[in-house]
Amino acid sequence: MLISKHVGTASALALILGTQTASADVTAQDIWSDWRGYLEGMGYSVDANESSSSGVLTVSDITMSMVMPDDEETVAIELDTISFAENGDGTVSIQFPEVMPIKITGDVESGSPATAQIDYSQSGFNMVASGAPDDVTYTYSADRIAMALASLNVEGENVSEEDVRFRVDMADIAGTHVMKTADVRTYNQASNIGTISYELDVTDRENDGRGAFKGTINGITANGNGTLPLVLDSSDVAAMFKDGFAFDGSFDYQSGNSEFNVQDPVDGNFSGTTSSQGGSLAASMDGETLSYDVTSRNSAINVTGAQIPFGLSATMDETLFKLSVPIAKSDEEQDFGLAITLGNFAMDDTLWNMFDPSGALPRDPATINIDLAGKAKVLVDFMDPDATAAMEASGTVPGELNSLELRNLLVSVAGAALSGKGSFTFDNTQEFNGMPKPTGSVDLKLVGGNGLIDKLVGMGMLPEEQAMGARMMMGLFAVPGEGADTLNSKIEINDQGHVLANGQRIQ
Repeated sequence: MLISKHVGTASALALILGTQTASADVTAQDIWSDWRGYLEGMGYSVDANESSSSGVLTVSDITMSMVMPDDEETVAIELDTISFAENGDGTVSIQFPEVMPIKITGDVESGSPATAQIDYSQSGFNMVASGAPDDVTYTYSADRIAMALASLNVEGENVSEEDVRFRVDMADIAGTHVMKTADVRTYNQASNIGTISYELDVTDRENDGRGAFKGTINGITANGNGTLPLVLDSSDVAAMFKDGFAFDGSFDYQSGNSEFNVQDPVDGNFSGTTSSQGGSLAASMDGETLSYDVTSRNSAINVTGAQIPFGLSATMDETLFKLSVPIAKSDEEQDFGLAITLGNFAMDDTLWNMFDPSGALPRDPATINIDLAGKAKVLVDFMDPDATAAMEASGTVPGELNSLELRNLLVSVAGAALSGKGSFTFDNTQEFNGMPKPTGSVDLKLVGGNGLIDKLVGMGMLPEEQAMGARMMMGLFAVPGEGADTLNSKIEINDQGHVLANGQRIQ
């Protein structure tokens, strides 16, 4: 929606205002000129009045505005005054107004006009710039920084605070940001935030609905570096990356919790809480590769609702999602990877008793772990809209899979565990059942499978004929392994395209 879509603009402003140590002197005019050049390079139009006296540059009546790439919305940031005071030692102290309004205009989905104002406020804010004009370090701290929805007008009608409320508060902030300018801008930043709290409350009076969400994140450490073209045109993503745009950042936190409450007259109300004992988010992107790495530790969720007459709760020791994919066209093979972990997922007995009231199944925590890696050729530049449109129109494939490795597989639930490893290469000049011809093998091990089937049959959850079919398939593809109720299986596809199970051809 309009508000959430442009909160990032406020965050970008915070970065600029809390930005960029070197060993020379900087003047007040150096800093403001660099900021203005940075903003204009990002696509903002900047209007301001400047006056200097006794080593203090005062910039007043500042308006920064940008028409967004879709030409349907405008972001405008208005500041009364920023002062740049030279300290006499080659450094500059910078002061901002306590409240900085960010105004957004655009259209809602119906095409009707909408406007919003988000107030960016701060208290106890201190910033000092040092270094050289083309190599500046900003050292900053603040007791509090906040963003809050001040007003919202949709289709000519003001939306009251009782209907829409949005706020983000940050406390105990300290950090540095180094900005170097040459043919491109490079930045390196590090910051610590004691607490981030957020709140979103939306009421739908027409349908008698409401959604309220709030939470807190504690002990945040954020680091990042990147490269920005001197002139950044976000409407041309392909050119942006060609000109050197890249970023690599991480966000770590020590703990977090949230609450949600949804009132739905159709499906019924529900509410709940979540918590975790820390985690991280890392992301990077350049003209070649996109990657994400998300983790969470000791997570818990509790939910109650009209369709859930009793509370449900679950915990998980570890959550992990990692992805690395190539995004640039290349005639060379490129690496990719995907890993997912849901570690030690445990449900409370209330949920177990819904389908296993007699306690027939082992209620040990469940784990899913998948770790894949491989090589592929990318045949289209995914950052070029024209190239992707041509691909869709022609129906051509976007890439070629050359190899795939199953580094680890583990699915453990209800007393049974399936594990495996293996790898395959693919010949894209030959077809195998509608896909490039694979060559390779995978080794699988199943422990407790027959015991789980017996329990499911005894509970009436699995018909006997289906259980018999499952056992026949295991007999076809697997052989007994060491230990009770253990089956091993080696599935292989050889150079001739034959499929073998434990050395026996099955296709």
